[in-house]
Amino acid sequence: MVVAGTTSLGAQSEASSVQLEPASSGPRARPSGVVSADAAIARRKTDATWPTGVRDSVASGQSAGRVIFHDAAVGAGIGALAGAVYVLIGTQQPRVIDHSLDPLAYAVFTVGGAAAGLLVGAVVGGIRAR
Repeated sequence: MVVAGTTSLGAQSEASSVQLEPASSGPRARPSGVVSADAAIARRKTDATWPTGVRDSVASGQSAGRVIFHDAAVGAGIGALAGAVYVLIGTQQPRVIDHSLDPLAYAVFTVGGAAAGLLVGAVVGGIRAR
């Protein structure tokens, strides 16, 4: 089919030939090479949208359980460190006079921070492992 365009002045421009292909249906609508090429392009676009760390850990063959465990362990470590720092700062305040219960505070806040970090890390690992 030949389509001729017009300019803003109403004059016809050069005729350009535009081939319109009829819509084909059925299982042989496209050659298989085209479909696999389209799938590869779509996969590359999807890979490009993921952050590098997520793509590397999941694509490297790690199971979902390993990713969740790793993130939970990292979260527990960060939570324990945060709890210990919180107690260290809290017990050094000028209003704290009696330091006889400082070891108990260190234990409670460190374990509590580790438990909170474990839960948060497991949730993050579950999201990453999808």
